[in-house]
This record gives sequence, C-alpha cells and structure tokens, in this order.
Amino acid sequence: MRQGLGMLWVGKRREKLRELSPSEKRRLILAFGRDGGAAVAREEAKSVVAAAQNGGQWFFCACNADQNTVLVPYERTYVHRRVASSNAHSDRCPFAVDPVQQLAIVRSMRPHPPEKAFNLLSDFASDRGPLDEDRTAQFNTVRRSKLARVLIALAEASGLQTQDVGTRSINLQFNDLISQAKNFKLVGEIPLASMLCTYPPKLGEFLGDFNRRAARFNWPRGSRAHGIVIMKLICVENRNLVFSKEVKVPVSGPIAIFGRSDAPRLKDRPYIGIGLIAKQSATSPAEVIRAYIHPCYSHENLMLVDSNYERETFDYLRDLQSEYAGRVDFKIEKPLSDIGQRFQESTATDAEVDNQEIDAHGAPPILIPDFVVRFKERVRSDNDFFVETMGFSSQYYRAIKRRIIPEMRRALGGILHVEHDFYFPSDLTLDERHEIFRKAVRDKINKSSN
Repeated sequence: MRQGLGMLWVGKRREKLRELSPSEKRRLILAFGRDGGAAVAREEAKSVVAAAQNGGQWFFCACNADQNTVLVPYERTYVHRRVASSNAHSDRCPFAVDPVQQLAIVRSMRPHPPEKAFNLLSDFASDRGPLDEDRTAQFNTVRRSKLARVLIALAEASGLQTQDVGTRSINLQFNDLISQAKNFKLVGEIPLASMLCTYPPKLGEFLGDFNRRAARFNWPRGSRAHGIVIMKLICVENRNLVFSKEVKVPVSGPIAIFGRSDAPRLKDRPYIGIGLIAKQSATSPAEVIRAYIHPCYSHENLMLVDSNYERETFDYLRDLQSEYAGRVDFKIEKPLSDIGQRFQESTATDAEVDNQEIDAHGAPPILIPDFVVRFKERVRSDNDFFVETMGFSSQYYRAIKRRIIPEMRRALGGILHVEHDFYFPSDLTLDERHEIFRKAVRDKINKSSN
C-alpha cells in the first residue's frame, strides 16, 4: 500500500485493499475532513460509506508511514476516526481532527480582544493546564495554547510583526513587545503588566516577592494567583530556558515549542519564551510551571516566524524593500492570527449556531497568510499583495494551498498574491525558482508606482 497524505484505501484487514478513486477520496474528505462537514457533502459521501460497511470493510488512511490508520464506517452514513486498534492520523492528515474540533482550533488562532482577559490558570481543583499545553503547535492540529495567545497578542500589538525599512535595536524591539502588557488583562480586571517579569536575572526576586504582589489584587473566583515571565532565549537545556550562559530558567512542567517536536538545542536562532508563574499547591513556592517558546527571525530581529523557508522568503522581501526605499516604500507584515471572517459573531458557547453554520458551509480552514506587503499611503492600497511560501512538494499540501489562497484573498479585500515556490517548476534549479519569485515581487512593486 502506497503511503502519503490524501491516499485512502478500502477493504478488510489482512486482505488485499483497493485504492479509492479520486472521486471517492474527495467525497470522504469534504464530508468528514477537518475543513468539511457540510450536510450536502455528507449526503454525497453516503454511498461510499454504505458500500464499505455493507461489505464489512474499513477505510485505511495512508497518512502515517509507520502504521496505517483507519476510518470505520458507522450507520452507513458516518465514519469513526479512531478505534482501539488504530493509531492516530498524521498531524497533516485531513482526518486528524473533525470539523467541530477544527472550528475550536481556528477560534484559538483568532486575534485576542484587548478587552478580554487571558484567564490562563484555574484554581487548584480544576486546573487542566498541563493537559492542554503539553503539545507542540507544530502542524495546527491542536488549539493554540493560552500562553502562545499572550505572546502573539503582544507581538502583533507592538508592531513586531510589521517590518519597515531598517531594524530597531534588539532592546527597543523587546521593550515595545513588553510595553503592550499594560493594554491587556491577565484575569478579571488584573493588568498583565502588574504580574510580569521581563528580566530573567531578576526572576528569583520576582518569585520571592510573588505572595506580596499577588495579595494586592482580588483574584476572581475559579482562578488562582499567577504571573508571567517573558524573555529572549537561545535554547532549551534539561528543562531550562537558557537566557545566557549564566542565567537559566527552570520549568517544572511542559514546554510547548512552535514548529518542533523536540526542544531546540542549537544556538543559531533565537527564541522568545513565555512562562507561567504560579504555585503547584497552596503551600508550595511560586515557580515557572509551564512555558511556550516561538522562533524569531534572527538575533537582530525578534519578528516571530514559523520556519526556515519563511526566513528565506523574508530575506528576499527585505532586500527588495531596501532596494526600493525612497522610491516605492512598503511594509512587510508577518501575520500570526487567523484572518477569516466566518464565525465572527458566534462564540465557543453557541453550539447550535456553530452546528448550523458547519451544516451549511463546512468548518472554516485556518487562514494565516505567510506575508502581506502593504504600500505606503501615497500608493493605492489595491496594489498590496500577500506572499505564500510553498515549502512542501506533496500534492495534498498544494491542494490545500489552492483552496485556501482564494479565501485569503477575499479576507484581505481581494488583493492578489505571489508564491515563493521551493520545489516547482521541477525542471529548474532552486536559484532559478528564487529568481522567479524575485521577478514576480519586482513586477508588483513596479506596478504600484505607475
């Protein structure tokens, strides 16, 4: 059985399997995939599900190279994703989560409203934090952690994710980031800035003074006293966030890391880390009980990025920004939050409204452009464009991109896009592909000045 995302087979265990036709695969993905779930799509998939169940067959998903995973027909109209004898689907698989879970993930990636408190920590009896945080955000198959939401809210509000010509000093960038804490609430009406440590060498003093600090506030019922530490770090070693050779911040609980399944040990790229400070019990001392870290562009630029591919795309955009400075000025945005317009009015408690919307249109995909190029005020805004870094060659990955790019265009007001493709055209060298991207961006810039 061939392995790969989007490959589906049908049959009985230990017997010869039949690969589903493209039409059958498409119907199952639209009906039961993470971005699917519409009633029309489920109706169209019924015949595929019923035929398999009538024959005593299962669907076998080839998303995992090591172990096959299954989809079990149920009541001739639905499929179960997991059974006791099946492994989990690959994080990139369309069946990794169901449409309702997908909606929860998308909501967690929407911008955090400044008027709403973060509510990071429950009281001792009901805290499930480690269960929620002890996963990476590697492939967008889990909700964005609450700590990640704090860091991303500060980064976007500070302007860190909007790059103009030139680079501010690393200290100014970090100070702009943490200065936004005054505009957000930790829990209830308690300001985030009032329980924030921003200098790891002084963390010991902050922890020692934790009780006095916390006693100044009336902590809402159902929560408990907590604080935040934010720092630039170079790696993680033995469950320590490494600020410098001399200063390391121990973390007693899980460390969630964007884009990785293990802790970064190389010191070639910096990270911004955010840790949750609290007591493990009413009588224990305050400590950093869990943390989240996100990669930055470089040691001189703290802009949060998702991958090395994006770093390379940004390099080319940055070079062109400098080249055209004074003639055609533009800013480069690196969004971190979902820009989708659907489900804006409903909340996580509007289950009935959510189900009606999913029945009508399916679950929303995650819409986060890689970069957005915006020209200055003297240039018409309809010349703005967004950039998608094409960092994978798989057909399934590209099918997703083909589907979400038009949705991102609509969400961004109809602007066009440029692709930076690392794999295609396959008959060209990588340098030639880079040159195609540079030329496409130049054409957009030159057009904006006409």
